[in-house]
Amino acid sequence: ILLKCIDNILLIARITGMTSQYDISDSCIESICSLTNIIDSKPLKNKSKLCLSSLIRFSIVNGEYISSSWKTILTIASKIDTIITKKETFIYSFDQVFEVTKKFNINIFTSFISALCEVSSNEIKGDTTRLYALRKIVEVSENNLHRNQKQWEIIYKIIYENIIQLATTHDESSVISLIAIDSLRQIVIKLLTNLSMQNNFEVNLLMPFELIFDESPISICESILEALGNIVEVSSNIKNGWIVMFTILKTALDKKIHKEIVH
Repeated sequence: ILLKCIDNILLIARITGMTSQYDISDSCIESICSLTNIIDSKPLKNKSKLCLSSLIRFSIVNGEYISSSWKTILTIASKIDTIITKKETFIYSFDQVFEVTKKFNINIFTSFISALCEVSSNEIKGDTTRLYALRKIVEVSENNLHRNQKQWEIIYKIIYENIIQLATTHDESSVISLIAIDSLRQIVIKLLTNLSMQNNFEVNLLMPFELIFDESPISICESILEALGNIVEVSSNIKNGWIVMFTILKTALDKKIHKEIVH
């Protein structure tokens, strides 16, 4: 009976999502999210596991009809591995959700990536720092390299604003900053390698490094220079991006930082 009720609620979510009645659709999805108990970090009971499995399956099959509920769904994805033990298995996995994003239209994908970045920002707040969502941003970026530059101009702006926030959050160990910079490096290399650049988009790709560099201590600046050195080594598509490179080098000289971009 419970499974039938869950299926009916999600069927309504699917139908109303298909007809762009997102308020109704999101309300249905949020009700199932709440029943998983994961947002509140409560123990998983059989009812919770049933709701979770149904939610993941729905997100895989009907992700293109989900709008503002992505934040809640991705928050659950972030928290799930801290709650579920290795002995517990599910037929469906959130990894499959990230994989199917390549099929989303640009509007739904923009909602998805915005929600993922918001979850990423929330993960560094509080007592326990997590970088699950940041890793998934890199993964999803790679899964969506088939999108054209016009779409990536929208997507990348959302991503780099999040990464700049993380990279300029200077904790004592600088771990968050370093991982954020490396994530940016990976995304930029993939885009430089796979996109046909027009209208100086390569400048936009590299600009976040300059913005982070200007706000960072010397140790982080050195890591940025190392990341740029790697980009130079593996990409031949930098073009006008050299403007950003030389600007950073000049700032490095002003700060008396002597790491080389090209080794």
